[in-house]
This record gives sequence, structure tokens and C-alpha cells, in this order.
Amino acid sequence: MDRLLHLFLFILFFSLLLNKIYEKIITRLIMANHFIFFFHLPHITSTKHHPCNNQ
Repeated sequence: MDRLLHLFLFILFFSLLLNKIYEKIITRLIMANHFIFFFHLPHITSTKHHPCNNQ
């Protein structure tokens, strides 16, 4: 019975730890996506503006 309780607590703690890690990974992925988007934004706008400048 005691061992079962310890196992349950360990699983609970481990799940919380994993949740924190997943949160960090997700936020980093979102930040990376935003960084890539903002990095590529000038390229997109410049390619869009090129035909206008030529005309």
C-alpha cells in the first residue's frame, strides 16, 4: 500500500515536471516561429514591393 502511494506521488511529480518542460519547449517553439516570421517579413515585403517599384 505504501509502495503504491509512493509510486502515485512519483508519477504525479514526474507529470508536473514533464508539464513544465513541455511548456518551456512550446514557448520556445512559438518564440522561434515568431522570430522566423519577423526575420522573413522584410524579405516578403521587399519581394512584394519590387513589382510596384518596377511599374
